[in-house]
Amino acid sequence: MNLTTSLFTIPEQISRQIKEAILRGELLLGDRLPSENKLAELFGVSRSTIRDALHLLKTEHIIETRKGNQGGNFIVQKISPELIQNLNKYAFSSLKINSLSLEHFFDLSFLVEVPVAGLAAIYRSREDIIRLKKLLSTLKDLCLSTHSSYSLLQSVISFHRVLACASHNPLIIEVIDRLYQLNEVLSLQFSLSSNQQISLFKTLHTIYLSIENQNASNAKEGMHEHLRFLQNYIKIKEQNIIFGDSISSST
Repeated sequence: MNLTTSLFTIPEQISRQIKEAILRGELLLGDRLPSENKLAELFGVSRSTIRDALHLLKTEHIIETRKGNQGGNFIVQKISPELIQNLNKYAFSSLKINSLSLEHFFDLSFLVEVPVAGLAAIYRSREDIIRLKKLLSTLKDLCLSTHSSYSLLQSVISFHRVLACASHNPLIIEVIDRLYQLNEVLSLQFSLSSNQQISLFKTLHTIYLSIENQNASNAKEGMHEHLRFLQNYIKIKEQNIIFGDSISSST
């Protein structure tokens, strides 16, 4: 683990690296962190510095300490408003530190995913249609039931990846996979009202029907509409996060 000269203290740098691991999917909800001794060894710092870093993560409701033989420090098991808020803040600050923004993400999405939807309509196989239909059924169930918005967007991202696979182009599949390494950032921004969930589902259903009917033109139009829906919603969320406003599910 690399710690550098930074505006952040050493404990802050360590806590940020752990947040990064969560956003990249290397640490999952409920995962146990290594022991304090192991973390001290990994980061090349003292145990007291590790304790300070862990304290920061606890105050942000990102980790919790459990007692007993199976105890230790764990990534929280359930998504809470505090967890989302604090990882949101880190995600956006991290993107800006690295001169990236969600606008860059969507610029690339429109450039790549719109034509990819057209290719998927042309080259999709029967198996691709079955996979997309299954995912669409899952998405419909999520939109009609009580669930976390995190689960909904994870399924949406899976739809994007399966659609890329339907192009049967290994390079496209790799590009889309790397593009959605930002999926955790997007997932944490997601909190849709019932009507917005229905609108989201309709955009995906349009894409599915176009691909099933091998209508490349309609598939591209449907993907453009879908991405525009996501972009407009995420843009509103980002503005509210930057200014520290609370977000309601009806935004």
